[in-house]
Amino acid sequence: MPSNAASVVVQPSDMAPEMAGGEVSRISFCSDIYLLGAILYEIATGLHPHTGESMINCLMNAAANEIQETESSGELVEIALRAMQTDPADRYVSVHAFKEALEGYF
Repeated sequence: MPSNAASVVVQPSDMAPEMAGGEVSRISFCSDIYLLGAILYEIATGLHPHTGESMINCLMNAAANEIQETESSGELVEIALRAMQTDPADRYVSVHAFKEALEGYF
C-alpha cells in the first residue's frame, strides 16, 4: 500500500448498507453518520446493530440494513436509528446535526 493511502477498519456489525454492499460510489460522510449511529446503538442497547451466524451472513444483514431488534427504547435509541436509516438522505444531514441531537438529549 502506498505510504499516503489511508486504511479504515470497520466491523461488519457496524457497517452502513452502502459499505457492506460494496457500493463504493455511495460511501460518503453519510456512511460516517451511520457508523456513529451504530456505536450509539451499541451503547444504548448493548447490542451490535447487525449480527449473523458467520461474517458473510453479518455482511448480508448489514447490506440489507437488518438491524437487530431490541427491547430498549427511548430518545438515544431513536437518535441512533435515525442515523442508521437505509437511505442516506434520511439520516442526519451532517455530523453537526447528529451532535446537536445528542446535545439535546443531554
